[in-house]
Amino acid sequence: ASATAMSTGYKTLNGSVAVKAMPVFERLENLHDRLGARKALGLVSTSAVWDATPAAFVAHAPDRKQSRRIACEMILDSRPEVILGGGAAAFLESAPCPGLDQDIDLIAKAREEGYQTLYRRGDLTAATASPKTLGLFAPESMAWQVERAQNSDQPTLTEMSAYALRVLERDPRGFFLMIEGGRIDHAGHETNLENLLGEMREFDETVNLALKWAKERGDTLVIVTADHETGGMEIPPGEYVSGEAVPVNWTTRDQPGHASHSSQLVPIWGYGPGAETIRPIMDNTEISCLIDRALSDGPAPATTWRGKTR
Repeated sequence: ASATAMSTGYKTLNGSVAVKAMPVFERLENLHDRLGARKALGLVSTSAVWDATPAAFVAHAPDRKQSRRIACEMILDSRPEVILGGGAAAFLESAPCPGLDQDIDLIAKAREEGYQTLYRRGDLTAATASPKTLGLFAPESMAWQVERAQNSDQPTLTEMSAYALRVLERDPRGFFLMIEGGRIDHAGHETNLENLLGEMREFDETVNLALKWAKERGDTLVIVTADHETGGMEIPPGEYVSGEAVPVNWTTRDQPGHASHSSQLVPIWGYGPGAETIRPIMDNTEISCLIDRALSDGPAPATTWRGKTR
């Protein structure tokens, strides 16, 4: 629901993707709906590419778990220029798409639409910057960063993001790129500190890549924020020595080995044209206005807040 707020400017039911809350489930206008063919669009995630955060920018579903429905809309309707991450199973599944009776081979359909398809890290490193790329590197979520760093055929978040920028920067229309360190949330849910630190370190490297790219151009707004906090991790009071492990508390732990989301405020940072409008405390629906202003072809539209519960 948080990504829906960022994409559409409206609040919705938790678990829904770019649709109004029950009982109607009418489609909300997400970023792809507003952009149409006016800008290129890319999605990168270490989670499944059909998961709630990337999906909210290009698809609609009453339930975020409707992976096949979301995958179908991505390939048959919204067709973002770059899709990189996990979630291959939903695309490889032999099943119909909503509104169609016959089974649809989404991979074959993607190739018909001009996508080059990638499945391994080697495919990505060897790939030319094709105008349309579908990279599916794991059946569901990608491996943990600590596993990929040791020996993995899956690319890093930074490698996927660098490739996406190479593709999108060639598009004369300009672009929007959503990059998600999706497994940070998963590590928080599992109360796994090692994986959490690995995923956050990788995300930090990716932010540095994006900032370096933006600084070399001067025409790009970079926004860094989160859907929510997970786990409520805190370091208890004490005396600690640099280099030693420290204890942590997971304040939203609801059962052994699992913690839920917290209500903690999450940071938002910005760099580039329009970053000066970011305030210390903002509603997440206002992020859609920041995006719209950055992608405006004419005079920047007035900053409005669409933050209504629908």
